Amino acid sequence: MDRYEDLPNPREIQVLVLKLLWASSILTSKGYTMEHPIQQAIVTVAFLLTILHSVYGEFEFTKFMQDYSLFENTPEGPLNYTLQTTGATGQVLYNSKVDVRDVFQVNAQTGAVSLIRMIDREDEPQIAVEFIAYDVGTNVEIRRPITIQIRDVNDENPQFSSQTMKTSLPENTAVGTTVYANLQVTDVDFTNSKLIVTCDPSVTSAPQYKDSCNKFKLNIDSDSNKNWIGHVTLAEPIDYEVQAFYQIPLAAFDGRQTQIGSIEVSLINVQDTPPYFTRAVSTTVTEGIPAGSFLEYVEAVDGDRENAREIRYELACDIINLCHHLIDQLVRLDPVSGNITTNVTFDRESQDLIIGYIDLGIRAREVINASANILGSNPSTTAYTTIRINVVDANDNSPKFAITQFNVSIAEDIPNQSPLPSVILTVSDPDLANNAYFEFELSNYNAEFEVSPSNGQGQTTASILIKDTNLINYETGPTQYIFDVIARETRTTERRSGVAKVIVNVIDVNDNLPTFNPPNYDERIVETAPGGTIVVTVTATDPDSGILGNSGIRFGLLGDGSPLFKIDEVSGQVTVANCPTPGSGFCIDYEQKSRYDLTVTARDSGGSGQTVTSNLVIHIDDVNDNSPKFATRNYISYIEELRTVPNPQVVVVATDPDNVGGPISYSLIQESTLKWQINSATGNITAKQPILYDDAPGVNGSFIMTVQASDGQYVDTGTVTIYVIDLNNNGPKFDISDYYGKINEKTLGNHYILTVRAQDKDSPTSDAGKIDYSINTGAFGKFVINTASGDISTSPDATFDFDVKKEYVMQVLARDRGRPQQTGTSTVTIEITDENNKDPFFVPSTMRAEVYENVAIGYSLFKVSAQDPDDNSILRFAFTEPKSAINPDGVQVNKNIYDYSDLFAVDPVAGHVLTNAKLDRDKASVVTLTMTVTDTNASPQQTGTGTLIINILEYNDQAPEFLPHSNITIDEERPIGTFVMALLAKDQDDAIAEYSLPYNPSNFFAIGFQTGVLSVSSRIDFEKIEQTYFTALVYDTGVPRLSASTTVYVTIRNINDNSPIFTQTSYTVLANDADKGDYGVGEITVAPGAVLDRETTPQIDVQVTAYDSPLDASVRRFTNVRVYISLDDINDNPPVFTQSNYVATIIETVPVGIQVLQVFATDADIGYNAEIAYTISNNTGDPTGFFSIAEKSGRIRVAKSLLRNSGVYTFIVQARDQDGNGPYTHTAHVQITVLEATNSPPRWVIPPDQNMTVSVLENQYLGMIVYDVHAEDSDKGNNGIIDYGFFAGGIFTNQTDEFLINSITGVISARIVYDREKVPRYVLLLMAKDRGTPTPLDATRYLTIQIKDVNDNIPKFPQLQDGSTRPIQITVSENVNVGDKIGEAIATDDDENPKIYYYIIGGNEKGKFSLDKTTGVMKLAAAVDSEQQKQYILDVHATNNVSDYTVITNRRKRALSPDIVQVIINIRNTNDAPPEFEQSSYTGCISTRAPIGQSIVTVYAKDQDSFGGVQYSIKSGNSDDGLEIGINTGVIYNRKLMADFISRGVNQFNLVVRATDNQLSDESDVLIFVTQEGNEVELVITQPPLEVRQFVDQIKTTFESLKNSDGSSVFKFVCISAVRDHVTSGEQQDSYWSDVYLSAISSTNYIYTGEQLLSILNAQKASNTEPFDLLYIKSLGVADDEPTYVVDTPAMVVMIIILIFFYFKVADDEPTYVDGTPAMIVADDEPTYVDGTPAMVVMIIVLILLFFVIIFVIVACYCIRRSKQNMKQNLIQRRNSDRLQPEPPIVIESLHPMYDNKGFVSEEPAVQYATVQKTFMDTRPREPVPQEQEIVGPESIDAVICDNDDDSGSSQSSTPPTPRRPVEPEVEDFRIETEVYEE
Repeated sequence: MDRYEDLPNPREIQVLVLKLLWASSILTSKGYTMEHPIQQAIVTVAFLLTILHSVYGEFEFTKFMQDYSLFENTPEGPLNYTLQTTGATGQVLYNSKVDVRDVFQVNAQTGAVSLIRMIDREDEPQIAVEFIAYDVGTNVEIRRPITIQIRDVNDENPQFSSQTMKTSLPENTAVGTTVYANLQVTDVDFTNSKLIVTCDPSVTSAPQYKDSCNKFKLNIDSDSNKNWIGHVTLAEPIDYEVQAFYQIPLAAFDGRQTQIGSIEVSLINVQDTPPYFTRAVSTTVTEGIPAGSFLEYVEAVDGDRENAREIRYELACDIINLCHHLIDQLVRLDPVSGNITTNVTFDRESQDLIIGYIDLGIRAREVINASANILGSNPSTTAYTTIRINVVDANDNSPKFAITQFNVSIAEDIPNQSPLPSVILTVSDPDLANNAYFEFELSNYNAEFEVSPSNGQGQTTASILIKDTNLINYETGPTQYIFDVIARETRTTERRSGVAKVIVNVIDVNDNLPTFNPPNYDERIVETAPGGTIVVTVTATDPDSGILGNSGIRFGLLGDGSPLFKIDEVSGQVTVANCPTPGSGFCIDYEQKSRYDLTVTARDSGGSGQTVTSNLVIHIDDVNDNSPKFATRNYISYIEELRTVPNPQVVVVATDPDNVGGPISYSLIQESTLKWQINSATGNITAKQPILYDDAPGVNGSFIMTVQASDGQYVDTGTVTIYVIDLNNNGPKFDISDYYGKINEKTLGNHYILTVRAQDKDSPTSDAGKIDYSINTGAFGKFVINTASGDISTSPDATFDFDVKKEYVMQVLARDRGRPQQTGTSTVTIEITDENNKDPFFVPSTMRAEVYENVAIGYSLFKVSAQDPDDNSILRFAFTEPKSAINPDGVQVNKNIYDYSDLFAVDPVAGHVLTNAKLDRDKASVVTLTMTVTDTNASPQQTGTGTLIINILEYNDQAPEFLPHSNITIDEERPIGTFVMALLAKDQDDAIAEYSLPYNPSNFFAIGFQTGVLSVSSRIDFEKIEQTYFTALVYDTGVPRLSASTTVYVTIRNINDNSPIFTQTSYTVLANDADKGDYGVGEITVAPGAVLDRETTPQIDVQVTAYDSPLDASVRRFTNVRVYISLDDINDNPPVFTQSNYVATIIETVPVGIQVLQVFATDADIGYNAEIAYTISNNTGDPTGFFSIAEKSGRIRVAKSLLRNSGVYTFIVQARDQDGNGPYTHTAHVQITVLEATNSPPRWVIPPDQNMTVSVLENQYLGMIVYDVHAEDSDKGNNGIIDYGFFAGGIFTNQTDEFLINSITGVISARIVYDREKVPRYVLLLMAKDRGTPTPLDATRYLTIQIKDVNDNIPKFPQLQDGSTRPIQITVSENVNVGDKIGEAIATDDDENPKIYYYIIGGNEKGKFSLDKTTGVMKLAAAVDSEQQKQYILDVHATNNVSDYTVITNRRKRALSPDIVQVIINIRNTNDAPPEFEQSSYTGCISTRAPIGQSIVTVYAKDQDSFGGVQYSIKSGNSDDGLEIGINTGVIYNRKLMADFISRGVNQFNLVVRATDNQLSDESDVLIFVTQEGNEVELVITQPPLEVRQFVDQIKTTFESLKNSDGSSVFKFVCISAVRDHVTSGEQQDSYWSDVYLSAISSTNYIYTGEQLLSILNAQKASNTEPFDLLYIKSLGVADDEPTYVVDTPAMVVMIIILIFFYFKVADDEPTYVDGTPAMIVADDEPTYVDGTPAMVVMIIVLILLFFVIIFVIVACYCIRRSKQNMKQNLIQRRNSDRLQPEPPIVIESLHPMYDNKGFVSEEPAVQYATVQKTFMDTRPREPVPQEQEIVGPESIDAVICDNDDDSGSSQSSTPPTPRRPVEPEVEDFRIETEVYEE
């Protein structure tokens, strides 16, 4: 309701006042003075009415956009702002006026303001507009000029100073040199982020420029959101020879927009590339080459491609480590040609060439100045290389013995292989290889002696060994041996040799043994011989004399059974020893042992000398003293029916240990059936006739009989059981083949169904007639069968479901137990009958449908679907409650207002949902119905429910349409983003939703999503495409969404933007010009009649001049180039065989795969056309395919064995070009004669297998016998003689590097000492080859020699290249359980199956880890904590010994040995420590004047784990979500204006904040107070705001530290809401002083009012001024609104002014004259007559005189008031402008200790300052210096800067301020500290 509607209008008030004045004049004329009460009452009423008119009756604007600002991207249309006025008496009409172009449109009736065109802030930063209001009632017009600020948005791209910048630099420019200086980027926006310029390789598609960002570095000189200045420096060395041009891709980003630029860098070539060798190879020569001989040459070229210099060569000994000091005497290097020749004749054995080679260091130097002979001497003009001259040895030296004669003595019994003492043969031959190889031989006595080793090479030491000591006998002689040892070369043609003489003397020893005569004895005795019986007397003789001979011989008896005999040691008589039971027991017993093999010893020297032995065999003769014995007492066998012989055959066996007595005979003594017989001699039991199963008397079909064995004197018996096997010749057969059963699906387990029966004709007493039943398939665990009865029933846990399975078909087996087992089968079908027991259900349960509101009644919009698993269900559909609906606003529809329940119906049978009434989407847009589906056939009926949600759609029937447009023509190469055209569309019903280009085949264009503006989106090149088109599509916002399309055809206009460019200086392809039409012509063609033949002329060389624009010489461009036209080959030549016939002869025994011959063909073409494939033609002379041909090489091989297929094979081979796919072919004839073989190949006996493995130990001796092979050949003569060898390296040989085989005997011996760790096994291909003619035959065998291991290596851990062990890195989480495996230290041992033990020898002093000594597995022995120690370093030792103390005794071994490894264990932190807040509680405050996003307090929690960072959230206490916390920063700020909360009585927030690391968390209390202006005290501080803001925390701490007299704190918490420039009493701004607004909270959380707080502070200041002085507090005061100045004017003067004003106001109207006197118009329009009197005239004269004075006073007051308003408005605008355009602040150095930061240590991180020097100014700056950089909207100016001084109160914008997110602090805080210098 308008506040003026109950008051009289201003016209009525004026008339009423005039009436009162006229009445006063009448009373005056009647004599009533002004002191009369009536007169005073009239004056008082008139005065009050006049005031009422002045207050409420003035026609004025109240809202004229004075508090409004506009974003530049605001769209055209209504602004949601309405002009308002007050004091109008009638209708108000509105209008607006703008200086230049109309921007706003004002609705004349309502005052609503609309924007009629878009605004660009960069062009129009502010709009000056004048709003006009016209009061129709009073005919009054008022105007209000206003300047509206346009607010910036980030809509402009940053711009480079130039889009493409160019520079050049020499290639030897140093890294760090500035390449491009003063690189500038600008941005005209203000709201963008700080400009970021990067080198971005992704913006260029050229791969050669991708590395530019690595070669060059972008450096920042200065940056802001407006300007970015930097420079480019060189980051890596550059090389013209590698790349001569770079393009640096640049991207400028302002937080939203990106601009692309580039810097082109051309390199300038300099002479900086050293020469390099193109040839520097080593060579080999033979010693003896004469002086002056050519050896090799070197060649080098200049690395610079342009102006390459000549090269000179010289020998440089300084580039190799072992350069010979006489190198110049040996060789000569030609400085110009680089030829190397000899200076002397080479002698490899000379000291200069003793190592066999010369290493030459060669320097190549560039010729700097040829005339002055100045050569290069630095790395950029020289190059170095090394080559080796190898000198090959020649055989020019003989083997030579170091000592040429030896004399030595030996004993005659010296052992074999003993070396001759003191005989060391040292032989040397200074030659190399085979020239120094020699073999030893003896001149004679080769049977007695041999030389070891038998050969040598270079320098060898050998010994002479005893080969056969038996030939050396002092008694038989000789007693002295004299012979020569010869060292002879055997691998040279000269066979040079050397000789040494050896004399050997023999010394006699006692070497004769006793001799038995006869040497062996054979005697016999009976087994019952008694003790003392003489067996034999042995004798022995010894040729030695005395006690060493016969008199000293003593005899002994040894062997198994020797205790049963005894011997006389002197006489040698052997007798039977005494024994209690001769012939049995432990005495001599023939049955226990029939022969004793004893050894008789004869020892000379009285029994202490040498010993010989003789064999004494004593035979024991048998006596019949034992009964026969069966081997087993029970014999069991089986016999099948109708057979006579059991299986297994029954042969009873009895044995008699005696060899005397009668033979054993067998008989049956108990056999009642008389059907069996036994062979008395063999014991074989058989049936007398075929046996039947029924013949057996036993119930189990068995015969049991007793058998007897007798030797004529003694007998033994045994039992024989024979079971008759019933032949299973009948199988089970079911009574019927198919069984049927039926059960209900509710049937439970263990329910009997039916019984199956089968019969078997075999005997039921035998297994063949016994039947077992089983279910083979189909039961699915639901059925079981009784194996004996055949009863089928349900399994115990069986359940059935008709809907899952309706029938079970099982196969039932009947098995007998016969052998072989037979079976019968039958089929059992169990039918499951349905039970109607399942509820129906909808599919899906929640259904959705849509229908347009305009459909007719009865329209079918949806068909519901339901299912019932039961087979006999009958389903019916229906709607039921609950039903609900919502309108388009999302509000539930009241059924009483609009009944939506019957809008739809459902067909109960078919399920079709139909419309049942007219739909109205405005009343119900979504209807939710509950549906039921009922199975009416169930008893009781079964029901399922579902939900149907029907969305009623608004129908859109008007499609948009494009406004008329035309096709376009556009120049090529237009910049990306260039405006092309605007495609606009309109829609009669709905708004336009979006534009798109669904078909844009060239992707040249892009369209504005909402504007339809078409622009260039990619490069347009006329040379690639001349015309194109695209289709545009527009959608409206209606439902259904409609669209329209249009096609625009685009013609691309050519410009001359390309020159003809040759891509290289010489061509093998054609040149081209990128332009078309008149700008690009020229072609090379083949001349008429010319014939090109690549085979004769493969390349044509021409010089071509290319020019363009033949029709316009003014723009013509041309260039010359040498063009090499290479002729491509075509397939015009056939392949040709080198010969037309190929002939070969082979023998039928050649192996498969051997090559017979090779055919060749050539093709004059090249490449693929000349690739030839060979084939054998089909249906020629090799139909069985004995031969094959290699497709690529033409090699013909034997494909199948030719044995017994001798003869002549003639066939045709074909060569086809193009790898067998070409059109041209050629053929040749091949004839192969296969001869019949005359002998057979050898046959291997040993090894018997094709691939046999034998094993030998490693580290054995040379010559060790490895294996003995043997083969046989049945042929005669040479065909049967076998030579053994190896087939190695493609040849037949008797030795390899490791093995030697005797070609006659086949013995394989070792040629080396084997090392398993180097070679674990060898595979030999053995070959046995006969000597047959014409072709020897052979046979092969593979023999694998496995080298067995011995422990000769230590364990080793993996090693690095420098030989040290590779450390083992293990990472362990600190929460790993003790005892868990954390890693392993595994060493390897080259030995086979090594035993390795592991020990921790260092670093485990805390016992945190354990190591399994056998596996190397490391486990955690004690808990670890990364917060205590993050890394452990252990030393682990691996050894083959269980106890190895060498590491302890030798500490240096740890650093040297490969069996010790360092294990580094890193403890990985786990999230086991929760975050912890630094404070248990936090306090903060915020003012109601604070904008949205104001930072209040920062909470901080520390996480010792540092595990993923801490995140913050508000757990509770956040009333109405008014506050928010930075999830990563912990900064708490407001999301809403606090004034709303104060109005609701909320003046504090009790928050609980949580800090979490996503697993663990901590909580803290935060108390935030909401203060308002009435709670604040204004402190005036005589320091600039820039300084004061830096010490806000210290100011708060100072006030919070104030104490009461009792020592308690005055304040619990102090808040500072703002620090501003000081405003003086004269409304002037002072930027050198500060106004600080402070509020405080008591210990009881009470927020003091401003007056209370001021009182407390004044009391504190009175008691202690020091804190206030330290803070430079000038004054204290309550922060009130601005004072209102009232001008005291006498009441009468005011009344008179008002009366005069209204008098003349009324006088201006046209009065009605009555009798010459004006009549005043009153409310009832009745005229009143006024008489003219002198008093009235006087009063009018006085009023006229005073009128002008009063008018002057009013104008003066008005000007003063207007001046104050303008001053404040300018101040507000200037502050906003200053905040948007910050300038470097001026800081006056504070002399106060409070602000020089000496008395206070801030807890903030150290701030990095940049120093700016500025000249001191004589005068004070006229404009204030900005202190904060924040954007403040007009609606919050008063809250930020000052209180509103408008009498009518503060006005608020209708548009709420845009919330701003708090700015999170950056890592580093860079501030500008200004130092002021006075000139």
